[in-house]
Amino acid sequence: LGLAALAKPFFLKDELHLAPAEASLLLSLTYWPWTLKPLWGFIADSLPIFGSRRRAYLVLAGLVSCAGFLALWFPMLAVGKEAVVFAMMLGNLGIAFSDVVVDGLVVEKARGNDRLMGNLQSYSWGCRGVGAVLSAYLSGALLESWGARAIFGGTALLPLLVAAA
Repeated sequence: LGLAALAKPFFLKDELHLAPAEASLLLSLTYWPWTLKPLWGFIADSLPIFGSRRRAYLVLAGLVSCAGFLALWFPMLAVGKEAVVFAMMLGNLGIAFSDVVVDGLVVEKARGNDRLMGNLQSYSWGCRGVGAVLSAYLSGALLESWGARAIFGGTALLPLLVAAA
């Protein structure tokens, strides 16, 4: 999530005392779930969980993402570079998978109605844009006042809201 995007490099620098090159390398390893979005779409479309192709995957993705951010929040759970990279990767996995599922929901809801498809796509991208601007605006101030771990704790709540909706 955008709120944690700024906290991640600061966490690697301030908590793990990594050099910029190593921090960049490790951060890049955590984003591989985004490259597999077509696979996540295939899985969600082809393998229903309890008869659900969307809802169950949103809940599961929310829980996975929440687990990753909670691990980053609690100092005893993400100890060392490997654990931190794994926790960040879990957060990205849940977000990337839920992104694919939500895109599938938009297509499913608007199927056969070109006007609705355009409106839903515009609304969806508009919400993403507003969220990106708000998180960019707030993330620096929150990071400065709360610290990286607290940002991760707050970020862990957001996927739970999606899972509970």
